[in-house]
Amino acid sequence: MDYLDEIGREAIHQHDLELGEYAAGQLRGLKNLRLLGPASGRAGIASFHLPDVHAHDIVSFADRKGLALRGGHHCTQPLMKRLGLESTTRASFYFYNTKEEIDRCVEVLAEIQAFFG
Repeated sequence: MDYLDEIGREAIHQHDLELGEYAAGQLRGLKNLRLLGPASGRAGIASFHLPDVHAHDIVSFADRKGLALRGGHHCTQPLMKRLGLESTTRASFYFYNTKEEIDRCVEVLAEIQAFFG
């Protein structure tokens, strides 16, 4: 807690919001990617769906490129059912992440789309 307090909770919060907005903007630039969640005021979490590519395939491909993503239903089965989805992929960012890392995430997702396209 001392470490986090030294950085500053407000600074962490602001960075989290900035990364969330940046990630959403970058992900919206990918064709056929369905970004889930609010249009604004996003935290450093981006859940998305790529049609015709299962979330576990996305996660496995990304892992080989050094990118850690989570895939599945994320303990939200009722929400998945309501959205008509079997699974989603999630990228999570925090105060130690950078916009360059988000750019790399988007690059890898574009590679995934080309591979499975």
